Amino acid sequence: VWPPQRIYVSNMHGVANVGDLAIHQQQIQRLADCFPTAHITLAYHDRVGAQRVFPQHHVITGLSHWVYADNGQIAPLLTRIRRTVLWICAIPLLRWGVVPRWGLRADEQATLHALANADVVYASGGGYLYDTHRRGGLGRVLSWDWYLLADMLTAIAIGCPLVLLPQSFGPCHNPWLRRAVVWVTRHAQRVYARESLSSAWLSSHGIVHHSAPDCAWGMIQTVPIVPHTPPILGITVINWGAQSQNFAGQTHYETVMTHVITHYLTLGWQVRLFVQCHEVNPSWDDGQVAQRIAQRINHPSVYLIPFIADPTALQQAYAQLDCLLTTRLHGAILRLGTGQPAVVIGYLPKAQGIMHDMELDAWCLDIDTATPADIIAAIDRRDAQLLLIATALPTIVAAQQLLWDEWMHENP
Repeated sequence: VWPPQRIYVSNMHGVANVGDLAIHQQQIQRLADCFPTAHITLAYHDRVGAQRVFPQHHVITGLSHWVYADNGQIAPLLTRIRRTVLWICAIPLLRWGVVPRWGLRADEQATLHALANADVVYASGGGYLYDTHRRGGLGRVLSWDWYLLADMLTAIAIGCPLVLLPQSFGPCHNPWLRRAVVWVTRHAQRVYARESLSSAWLSSHGIVHHSAPDCAWGMIQTVPIVPHTPPILGITVINWGAQSQNFAGQTHYETVMTHVITHYLTLGWQVRLFVQCHEVNPSWDDGQVAQRIAQRINHPSVYLIPFIADPTALQQAYAQLDCLLTTRLHGAILRLGTGQPAVVIGYLPKAQGIMHDMELDAWCLDIDTATPADIIAAIDRRDAQLLLIATALPTIVAAQQLLWDEWMHENP
């Protein structure tokens, strides 16, 4: 059916990560603009929070979130096995539009019903098709990674068109995950890579795709630069040590950030620590890291900013800084989208890819190797970004228009 009347948007985790929410708001609004008569179903983990933010749309728990229990923790093994078996058994019936009831809760039936009736499945933009180490083998894929792909695999299995909105791909160190991602992207009707490193990864595996900007670039709004007295340095931090088994440098990373903050305090700057991700899971709560750093420094010019849940309001707050030092990629996108400089601490290749595409490589430092001196030098050279940003933004806007005004209207 084209234009689609029933749209299913998968792989959206929650609304407490404001960078992800910036993507979600833009892609959902753009889809609604492209297909004004369509009924849009959103597959979220945090259904309550998502329904509050998107009251005009139907919110369900996507298959990609069946890995979780109701309390937000990883579901017990037996629950995951039950759901996996039921999912596999349901696929032949879904091809005929029949939703099984046996052994399924009402919310699980609602997920399968939405998939069975969808005219097209859009996998949300973002960065989730990757891993950080080889450990786990097939067991990890079956107990965790397949859930990331479950909505997409189901769409392919039941013959529903699948479109992967602009996102990052790889690295996939686990060969089983790599094979699964390659298989899905080969069978999708459209695949969009949001930066050059992901495009290169797809090309290396023979995947036909388009390049298109991250959906959060839809928030571009140039803001005049007004220097402050004293200057203001904004910072976002992350607990990457808790999220990646392959990263053992969390304490060192926090020490480096502390040294950078102390340097600018001695120069009379004000420092604002932002919490861009405020999840219930402590591993994904930036506030805990920000609070540790603030307590460690214990200086009256260091401010821990309360969580700003709205992407537009957060972008406005970032625009009021003299510089933003961010480990959260979308902190950089929101800030750069105002035409103002940012320095990025990259913990995954997606950061290097997006900064490289804007010719801002010199302001993207690796979380494993960045020293206080490296970061300070990058911040001090921030104004050299301005011409590069001004040159890049019109190109990004044109690419966004091509994506939404032409490509998305084509029947995939």
